[in-house]
Amino acid sequence: MTKFEVGSPILARIHNERNLTKGECYFVGFLEGVLANKRIDNTEVEPLLETCQAFCENFNDDDAREILTEAAQDYVDTVSELLQLIGCIVECRLGKIDTTCPKSSANRLLGFCAGVACDGVITINEVRSLLDRLSAPSDLQEDLRVTALKRICAEALEDDLVDSDEEREIADWIARLVGDSYSDTGLTTFGSSPVLDDNVEFDLSNLHRDEVFVLTGNFEACSRADFAEALNARGLNQARSVSKKVSYVIVGNEAARDWRLASMGTKMQRAFQLKSQGHPIKIVSESKFRKLFEGAGLGA
Repeated sequence: MTKFEVGSPILARIHNERNLTKGECYFVGFLEGVLANKRIDNTEVEPLLETCQAFCENFNDDDAREILTEAAQDYVDTVSELLQLIGCIVECRLGKIDTTCPKSSANRLLGFCAGVACDGVITINEVRSLLDRLSAPSDLQEDLRVTALKRICAEALEDDLVDSDEEREIADWIARLVGDSYSDTGLTTFGSSPVLDDNVEFDLSNLHRDEVFVLTGNFEACSRADFAEALNARGLNQARSVSKKVSYVIVGNEAARDWRLASMGTKMQRAFQLKSQGHPIKIVSESKFRKLFEGAGLGA
């Protein structure tokens, strides 16, 4: 198996291609979520354009740019024009996505949820579409946030009415899954992510030898293998997968940046799932944890 050097152009291109694929699936899902109400409401226009702007900046996306250009024309029927344009974009781009791929489906689902909740308003049409999407196979099927969303949507559909409490609860669980909605933060959902525990204060003296660490993502200051060796040299244990025995998940700096541009990996999903169940697992960035090793050859 070919091993590429950390930071090499080839490895960077591979990561960029993967992030582009994730981003494309997320963007299509987001547009589908905006369309889930079978119309575009005025409350959805601003968060839609904010998300398109983010995709232009991060991925130089031509379709996102076309949506922004169309909106800037300020026609009398701009909203209906956007509806037609977005429908065409979604139809075209779906033909290029492997809809049978669980990872692609997971990224589309995240985008779809973000599109549904982008304006903070949840309609009955959106709930019907959301439940269908949540029930489809994806890598997020076992996520407790998805399970909770499915339950709430099903309960709302029992009387075919979304009351204010159900609307609030659905929006809240979507925020836990993909980030706060535009109406709550003034920022597009794209790029939002659960917060790392970098405010946690600790040093080598209060790290116990029975604590277990998992490393995930691409590390910046050194290779992940070198980082693992530094942990092992101090008698700290490393695991390959996230479980209830794990105390810390350490996220490489490059991975943390990529994570903000797409969905998190399976280790991160599992870590946040355990946190939601009350387990005291901490998710910490490489930069935060590397301070413990200053002077050990890992950089300041």
